Amino acid sequence: PFHPPGIPFDGRRIFDSDSINGMKFLPKSIAITGSGIIAIEYAKILRNLGADVTLIIRDQVPRNALMKIGLDKDVAAVLVAALIRSGIKITKGAQVKEFTVPNVEDE
Repeated sequence: PFHPPGIPFDGRRIFDSDSINGMKFLPKSIAITGSGIIAIEYAKILRNLGADVTLIIRDQVPRNALMKIGLDKDVAAVLVAALIRSGIKITKGAQVKEFTVPNVEDE
């Protein structure tokens, strides 16, 4: 997975697409950045398990973001509608500026 500079991946609070597979708990809520297939896949999985999910994408139009990765415009529109219907919140035209991870002692 790509690790942009400035993101404190720790495998405990901030995961990448590999380390999330080792998550030992189901979060009550989660924010997922990106609009690629892997981001959408994890958004759907975690939502289906009961987590409140917010998908943060840079594009103002989610369908366009999906078209950029090669999806047909009609398929992209149906996928976006299905995400919203499933309860996934989509924050459009946004990106994460910084991460603030509170200090929490090991359990």
